[in-house]
Amino acid sequence: MMPSVEVAALRQLILDCATENGVVVDMIFEDELDMATDQLAECLFALLGADEPVMIVPDLSHFAGNGNPLEARRDFEREGVKILVARNRPPIHQ
Repeated sequence: MMPSVEVAALRQLILDCATENGVVVDMIFEDELDMATDQLAECLFALLGADEPVMIVPDLSHFAGNGNPLEARRDFEREGVKILVARNRPPIHQ
């Protein structure tokens, strides 16, 4: 389990990314290593029906438990879920 200081830093990183990209954060899902796949499914279920579904991840390694992270990102985006990576990413302008 990640120390609470690190969890708080990741939450802030996600919130900062959302602000920089004009995204409103409705929920933050914190995955635990042994439950990450189930928690990802729960997060995706929560995105269903959203007008503009956006998932912000600290980095693409959060998809590694489901195979190739780049392929996972492509699959989510193909289904209409925009993926933002919070670390080292300039804001996107729409």
